[in-house]
Amino acid sequence: MMQVFQYSGTGQRAVNQDRILVQPFSDDEALFIVADGMGGYSNGEEAAALVAEAIAGFVSAHRDSLQPNELLHKAIVEANQQLSIRRYAYGCIAMGTVIALVLVKGDTAFCTWLGDSRIYHYRDGQCLFVSSDHSALKEWGAKRVLSPAQIQRYANTVTRCVMGDENLGPIEVTTLSLQQGDTLFLCSDGLHKEINIELLPSETDELQQFLSDNNALFHDNYSIIKLKI
Repeated sequence: MMQVFQYSGTGQRAVNQDRILVQPFSDDEALFIVADGMGGYSNGEEAAALVAEAIAGFVSAHRDSLQPNELLHKAIVEANQQLSIRRYAYGCIAMGTVIALVLVKGDTAFCTWLGDSRIYHYRDGQCLFVSSDHSALKEWGAKRVLSPAQIQRYANTVTRCVMGDENLGPIEVTTLSLQQGDTLFLCSDGLHKEINIELLPSETDELQQFLSDNNALFHDNYSIIKLKI
């Protein structure tokens, strides 16, 4: 049976615009979502909650009829459409969220993400996989040297997200093979930009205490789901 820990903190922000969601289906099948509402737009917390719940609802309804890759792709498209309807109801205001999600089915994890929330896969203390941020710094930095001013200016600019528009972009699904004892992390950028995942306490009680005691350490909302296979 999978062991799951989840935590979301406000940090130094006034409102928590992150949404974490864990949807179990059986002892060895579950969906995990971290959605980070985009603070530069309106109603970030609402966008994150709507998209996370729309994805979970679609996966729950269609997980027996669609293959995992198609299932996650269509779930995100559906969530994007629902966010479009919500934006229209509000007069076409800009709303959006970054997402990271993992569907575990037995010994396989199907992972997809849009933006700079991350997914990590560890085995025996070694990092086997970390998702690559869809961010301006990541993409531009691979092509040219950025100045300190550019790094500061575009530090939080993502190149892919769910905004309820036609610019959803590609949705790529990565498949990870799991073994007993493996650990998966999903976290928002408010956590991984402040602390190395490997430095977090390994025991659940200690991790809970650390995160709750160090809220002031985090400048942004910070959220994590830790899954032990």
